[in-house]
Amino acid sequence: MAIITQFTTDPVLISISERHHAWHTPGGAHGLPSRTFPALSPNSGKEFLQFHHDLMNEFFAWNNVHHGAAAAAITPWLSVPSFLKGAETGWPTPFPNSFGVPLDVAENRINSNSPAFSSDDELGIYIEDTVHNWIHGAVAASLTLHLPPVEADIIAHLHSVQCTYFYQIHGLVQHWWTKWLHPKNMVKDVVDTGPVSIKAIRDDHKTHIKDLIDIHTKNQIKDITDTMRPGKQFADVPDPFPHPEEVESIQNLTARLAVLEAHVGIKKSHFIQPLNRPAVADAVTKTAK
Repeated sequence: MAIITQFTTDPVLISISERHHAWHTPGGAHGLPSRTFPALSPNSGKEFLQFHHDLMNEFFAWNNVHHGAAAAAITPWLSVPSFLKGAETGWPTPFPNSFGVPLDVAENRINSNSPAFSSDDELGIYIEDTVHNWIHGAVAASLTLHLPPVEADIIAHLHSVQCTYFYQIHGLVQHWWTKWLHPKNMVKDVVDTGPVSIKAIRDDHKTHIKDLIDIHTKNQIKDITDTMRPGKQFADVPDPFPHPEEVESIQNLTARLAVLEAHVGIKKSHFIQPLNRPAVADAVTKTAK
């Protein structure tokens, strides 16, 4: 964890911190208003999601210029981290919430959308009242094992925006909201990150197909080369006056080579470059003229 020190001096960050503090304070603070819809009331879930989404975007825009926090320290979580799932954080004991569900049940429902949420407002209310209201304190409890309480507790209080963990927590909330809004992205997640990635299978098959083509091509070239070298004799000593039957054989083999090239999808190239072909071909051409 890192504390972003510019929150005490930078006007943009001070504004973010004060608005966040006021939003979570009944009656507001710093001359700024509190949330419009009280927690658990209709429209409060959508407001919760949108407020933090906008606040995150404002911070990331600032951070892209000023680099107050390292990218790795504010990379969103995509699930509740395993280091938070322990007795010291109260996982998965039913965290006091209006739904009366254990935390693992809440996380599973949010991830699977089963039972389905009827709206993102319902989703936001559920996230805020279960995992979100637990996770800030859970991070603080976990950090207390490694940091002085004064440093660890900041994530659990109203100025938590000063802590890098805030952006990982609300990145997770944003991930869940995006996943609900665009369920087709779930298919992409399975393709890219499933136990056996479909993409990996596809790439592996591409490699095997290429190997088969290469082996097949090499074998065919060897057959052609061997056929064109009866007894291997003219590979070493070209015959300037080939027999007419040899001319016909070479022409037939050239036609076979063109068919083979087309079959394996090679365009505008030759298995045997003109400069590497037997000299007899040139001799035949000149003689024919």
